[in-house]
Amino acid sequence: MIFELPQQQQVAPAPGMVIVERVKDHEPLFLMGFVAFGVDEDLARLDKAAAVQQLKTARVPNADGQLESMVFFTPGMPRTAAMQLFHDATGGKYGKLRVEAMIVSVKDAADGIDYDKEVYMLSPDTIGQ
Repeated sequence: MIFELPQQQQVAPAPGMVIVERVKDHEPLFLMGFVAFGVDEDLARLDKAAAVQQLKTARVPNADGQLESMVFFTPGMPRTAAMQLFHDATGGKYGKLRVEAMIVSVKDAADGIDYDKEVYMLSPDTIGQ
């Protein structure tokens, strides 16, 4: 993934972050947002839907030249709205997108989130509600 944060950036998890769990071991995870890969028209529909929820997005080409849009969930936003946007993206509502969840384990985030070491991507089918 091309998106980079400043080195050694560590921040405390904000109250009201969206929590899901990993299916295989039920570990609680913060769902910080997601990355969607696809064609410009489909990503534009996703970006528009995210903007309605007042969510920040960032659009960049990845190393393979494929477009990606990153959607960042706002701490304190309604969980139902975040999950609906995530499920709409994975379910094809905005077009044919490949989606990866941007997560950090609740345990790892207890002392702050180190974006370089603790945030990683998971396939949507590996996380549950």
